[in-house]
Amino acid sequence: RLVATYFPTRGTHEMFLWVDPQRPGRALLFLSVATGFTTLPNLIVTDISRARDGVFTELVGWNANGLYTQQDRDARDIRLHSVSVSPDGRRAYLSYMGGGFLTLDTGDLSDARPTPEVRLLTPVSQAAIWPNGTVHSAVKLFGRSVVLTTDELYGDLLDPQTKEESGCPWGWAHVIDISDEARPRVISEFRIHENQPGYCASPPGRDPNHTTWTSYSSH
Repeated sequence: RLVATYFPTRGTHEMFLWVDPQRPGRALLFLSVATGFTTLPNLIVTDISRARDGVFTELVGWNANGLYTQQDRDARDIRLHSVSVSPDGRRAYLSYMGGGFLTLDTGDLSDARPTPEVRLLTPVSQAAIWPNGTVHSAVKLFGRSVVLTTDELYGDLLDPQTKEESGCPWGWAHVIDISDEARPRVISEFRIHENQPGYCASPPGRDPNHTTWTSYSSH
């Protein structure tokens, strides 16, 4: 049964639902917009606690694109793809595609402050990033200061659209140490055979009919 319909102020790509553990009935929806613009929000946070009354209150509209240099924005696909939120609501983990992995302080939202603000804890110059990578999703692992990420890369066909060097070796999984939120660092990774440099140098890895259309990404 349809309860209500919500049209965000911007078209959105993904969403993460956070239910307040301290305030029964309170729920916030974190929406990624995935825009390359600097003047439009890449993240919208909406209070959907009164969804059954048709009330949707957008609390935050935020964008980090302008913090990157123009050279970075020209060369890489910099936009927010997805967001996950810690159970206590005080941190958001951002998958910023070609902009890397970032951590956001969302304590104002967790505390239900009347005019909340979010604060970037990871300077964009310190974002966890790797060659040939666009961060698709990031989730903190239970009980540890580490985050698991996946990539999103396709064949060479999409190079003009994504601004990234797509194709072989595509993307793979990374584990990031976030004990220092200002300087996250990759501590582990997992690649299948097709993500290895040796495969890219092999006949299948060099075949344009293969690399143009195929993806062996962890997406």
